[in-house]
Amino acid sequence: MITLGINMLVGLVATGIIGGGIGGLLSSIVISKLGFDVTVFEEHEFIGLPKHCTGLVSEETLNNIVNYSGINLKEVIKAKFDEYMIVRFVSNRFNVALNLKFSKNVLLIDRVKTEQLLAHRAKDLGVNIRLRSLVSSVRVNQKGKYVVKYMSKHNVNNTTFSYLIIAEGAKRMLSSKLGLCKHVRNYYGLQTLIKVSSKHDVKAPLIIVGPVSKYFFGWIVPVHDELIVGIMDKAPPTEVYTSLTMLIRKYLKRLINTENFEIEEYFGGLIPYDMTCTLGVGNICSIGDASSLVKPLTGGGLYVIAKQIKALSEAFKGHRDNVAILYRDKLSPLIKALRRDLVVKRFIDSLGGYDSLVRFLSVFTNTLKVYDYDNLLGTLLSSFSMLTKEFL
Repeated sequence: MITLGINMLVGLVATGIIGGGIGGLLSSIVISKLGFDVTVFEEHEFIGLPKHCTGLVSEETLNNIVNYSGINLKEVIKAKFDEYMIVRFVSNRFNVALNLKFSKNVLLIDRVKTEQLLAHRAKDLGVNIRLRSLVSSVRVNQKGKYVVKYMSKHNVNNTTFSYLIIAEGAKRMLSSKLGLCKHVRNYYGLQTLIKVSSKHDVKAPLIIVGPVSKYFFGWIVPVHDELIVGIMDKAPPTEVYTSLTMLIRKYLKRLINTENFEIEEYFGGLIPYDMTCTLGVGNICSIGDASSLVKPLTGGGLYVIAKQIKALSEAFKGHRDNVAILYRDKLSPLIKALRRDLVVKRFIDSLGGYDSLVRFLSVFTNTLKVYDYDNLLGTLLSSFSMLTKEFL
């Protein structure tokens, strides 16, 4: 309460952000620039850890992140790709069924370094980042302010804020308690970083459909002398781990044409697939996985976060009340597009998943041109239209 009083005296409004990932840190930067006194609560000891994401993004999305934050673009890019190769398992072997050719490069970024740079930038702007601070509850006091209860260094503390941004990730525990999420359903993505001690054949990311994942896919992304190998699926984590182990032990040496490799680490996390959460209420807004918004066709979240950051910035200008109303309004076109993609994704699942889709498309062509990495549905629809016309 004393902290809130001091903030009001100097003209700043106290804003709490729960979660110190990319969404939370970007939010802290743009909100602090608007004149808010910002505190970020992060449950882990280090920013950027544990790892949980591959880090493939479009140039446009990364440029938006850089423009909002001011971090150095060159420091976070690890690789650039102008194509993906989609691989199917046929007759006891993997074959390249489709090539996705991109009009603009897809970038592989260092997620850990990106988040650490964002944290440094936030601190430079005066943001208070509290590490090892686990928020357990939020309540509204008699003055309509939000009282955040959190544990730090075995002590239970309470801090009061005028605004809250929920960026807690896909578990959505607080989002559920606050009534923002009706249901919480997630896919699970598990990855390994593999060190290759001899020359391998992977020059572009391989997307693997078929036996390794029923509802999504596996992937192999080359990073110099290392490979990121992963799988995402709707199955429980233990089954995803079993599938990833099978991919590595049974198929990897065939896919990369060498057996001189070793696993350095495992990492991964949850990916929302339900879109049942509201984006906010009153002066509470949610962002990233906490809002249950990702690209349904791929599970990618950074594109959505970049869009949400723009909406947050516009909604928080003027320190207005009931900021969530304007925030939701600004994101309405994005929500409609994502819901459309979700319907298509469920239709693909009903037909047998991506393996069936790739099998069908590969009958007509071996290359698809992708003009917008963040709108793969548009590519699929235009390609299907063209292929149908050629076939007829």
